[in-house]
Amino acid sequence: MSLALAGNAVVGAAGNTTLTITLPVAIGNTDTVVFTAPVNLNVSGVTFNAQTFGGGGAFVCGAAGQVVTCTANGAVTAGTATIVMTGITSIYAATTQTITSGSATDTGNGGLATDASGTVTDTTPSNANASVTLTTNSVVGAAGNTTLDFSLGVALGNGDTVVFTMPTNLDVSGVTYVSQAFGGGGDFACVAALQVITCTSDGTITGGNGNIIMSGITSLFVAAGQTVTAVTTTDTGNGVVSSDATGAVDNTTVGALSATNVEPATFVAGSTNIVTVTFTTTTILLNDDKVKVTFPVGFNVAGANGAACGTMDGTFTTGVAGQIVTITRNADGTTEPVGVQTCTISGIINPGVAGLSGTYSILTTTNGDVSRQQDIAVSADTITPAVLSATSVVLGNSATSFTGSVTASFTNSISIPANGKIVVTFPVGFNVTGASGATCSSMDGTFSTSVAAQIVTITRQNDGTPEVAGPQTCTINIVKNPSSGGITGTFTLQTTTTGDALIEQDNTVPGVNISGGGGASRRSSSSRSTIVDPNTTSSGSSSSSGGSGGSGGSGGSTSSSSDSSNDTVPLAPKNLVTTEQTPTSISIKWDASNGSISSYTVYVNGEKSVSSSTNYTLTNLDKNTTYNISISASNSFGESARSVSLDVTTPNNSSQESKQERTRQNMKTMSKMELKTEVRRVLVEWISDRNGIFNDDDLTRVQKVRKLAEMRSSKNSVRALILELLKELREDGTIQSLDCGSNGIANNGACECNSGYSGDKCQTQQTACADSPTYNFTINNGSTQTCDWLTKNAQKSASRVANYCNRTVNGEKVSKSCSAACGMCTL
Repeated sequence: MSLALAGNAVVGAAGNTTLTITLPVAIGNTDTVVFTAPVNLNVSGVTFNAQTFGGGGAFVCGAAGQVVTCTANGAVTAGTATIVMTGITSIYAATTQTITSGSATDTGNGGLATDASGTVTDTTPSNANASVTLTTNSVVGAAGNTTLDFSLGVALGNGDTVVFTMPTNLDVSGVTYVSQAFGGGGDFACVAALQVITCTSDGTITGGNGNIIMSGITSLFVAAGQTVTAVTTTDTGNGVVSSDATGAVDNTTVGALSATNVEPATFVAGSTNIVTVTFTTTTILLNDDKVKVTFPVGFNVAGANGAACGTMDGTFTTGVAGQIVTITRNADGTTEPVGVQTCTISGIINPGVAGLSGTYSILTTTNGDVSRQQDIAVSADTITPAVLSATSVVLGNSATSFTGSVTASFTNSISIPANGKIVVTFPVGFNVTGASGATCSSMDGTFSTSVAAQIVTITRQNDGTPEVAGPQTCTINIVKNPSSGGITGTFTLQTTTTGDALIEQDNTVPGVNISGGGGASRRSSSSRSTIVDPNTTSSGSSSSSGGSGGSGGSGGSTSSSSDSSNDTVPLAPKNLVTTEQTPTSISIKWDASNGSISSYTVYVNGEKSVSSSTNYTLTNLDKNTTYNISISASNSFGESARSVSLDVTTPNNSSQESKQERTRQNMKTMSKMELKTEVRRVLVEWISDRNGIFNDDDLTRVQKVRKLAEMRSSKNSVRALILELLKELREDGTIQSLDCGSNGIANNGACECNSGYSGDKCQTQQTACADSPTYNFTINNGSTQTCDWLTKNAQKSASRVANYCNRTVNGEKVSKSCSAACGMCTL
């Protein structure tokens, strides 16, 4: 006798059960087949289904406890055959089970066959189909319910258990049962031992699909693809009801640190700091975990060292990668519980510029760099500028209204970029509108100068190297002292980036004492101005004779004990011309600048060379190549502005004629536009030679062009062309100043003087037009004009103004009121 299970070999599943038995003789109506099923089978619902014996009879099967009795209702042929039943299910997994007391009986007579032990098919657990769902606790350190979803093949009773092992990224030590969704009236009590959770039933739990909901489980670190393992439901004392070797678990994500802060001990730009890092965790930190602090760009963390966390025991190691400083626990302490943590890092250098730093980031991780909790937006800090030391501003001459150089000195503690700026703010009273030619002798490369209100900015041109910490000296040319004596207000010195981010500063550089008296020149007893020309007077003294219009009589003279040109930077060299050209060389010369000159600097396409004389030959040049050339002069007070530049093109061969000569030779065949272009070029050349000043005498020089041009145009049309060009050159600023005469230029808008001007030179009154741009000045014939346009153009090039103020006309040094010198020369 044996009992074979089909689908019902799986706990809780339905299926046919087949009893195989041998009958030695035929049995008749009411004869029985009886067997006792093992206790892992539920036979209470047994029902006859079919039989394979012959004879035409069938059976009726029923159960009492584990005993199943099948009674024949007709003749059943002898032999080996089967009785098939339904309604028998397995209730837990079991192996090597047997049927006992198996027998076939002729009712009322006696037994026909017996079997004390017959085999039974093994039973297996049902598939639990387990999975774990996290809610808000999928975020590391956050609280929330955890749900175990699974299936029960059969109902559970009191004391039965559900056991499962959770992944290591979950902290289950605080697990507590909340509810179940199976039904049946029973509940569970859940406890944990390491990662194993056991939930024990206290009553009936209905079979089927359901879940157990728990609280107190938190995620410890970020993980994906984790599983719940060894999920087992057990009929206590009997066997396993359902099981699942592995089930899915929700991924976990990085948690949030709270109460975060990164605080340098000092906020001064460029300072080396101890930085304090604070944060609050809601998950543990193991004794080999890490704390990673990311500093914003600008902080120098390369030298970070000595990191430690005073709230944790054990020792620590400091590591640096890019802007990230990592504090690693050395596994010689204990697990740190949740709460407030404080760490410090030494050797952090603040950004070198002032302003709001970027945000910081704090991240806790496992030793394997798996994230736990973080804050990626820890508040930024405001970096304050460092303080320049040893600051001072020294004037080349402290006399009232003197125009000269100013030297600013300071010591920086933070490097000045190769394209950085040195910014000098002058107190009210100084006139810096004409400031130019600023340089810093302690720095390499070249510089540009710009002015905005009282601020003069010296910008490095990115052709040098960053200037390291140390003493610096910068000189600014053409700054006019206040017109009244006494101590000035304070200066401000700053260093900045090219984007004007503040690096270092001193807002309280002491003012200077302006002495009363002289300016750029001495006054004569005449009411007219007397200008000293440094190009024509000897060093140490100067003189001029009074004009007939002076108030002191028909003549007279005054003298000065010093030449103002010797205590300021020189003027820009003039009359730069080429003397010879070959395919590989260009020879140049220029007029000597004023005063005692130590050297000249020749600038060629941005490169510079030094010359001790007023001529120079450029060699090793490329043929048919254009070179931009300009000159500056230097003395003990600094370097002048550069001269008007030349663009010179080397010929293809030594016999090649210059473009200018070819153009002049071909002028006869030029178109009208070509003629205008060539005349304009010649005018610009002459005007450049005279530092932007054009007067009556220049029209005589234009005759050279006029005679050639008249070969294809009338005299009147050429004159009109020249006057038209003069007007254009005045409007675009090429002509910086004008002298008026009786030549008719005024009628064509090229001069501010009126057309009734009868050959006399314009003269201003004592009041400077620069102080009142709309001030009317009087010319000799009694008419009046304004200096408005002249004043604005005077501010464009102070060096040209200075040159003009010191020029000699008809043997007499005078200030021309109708020029850009209006209000800029001493009256």
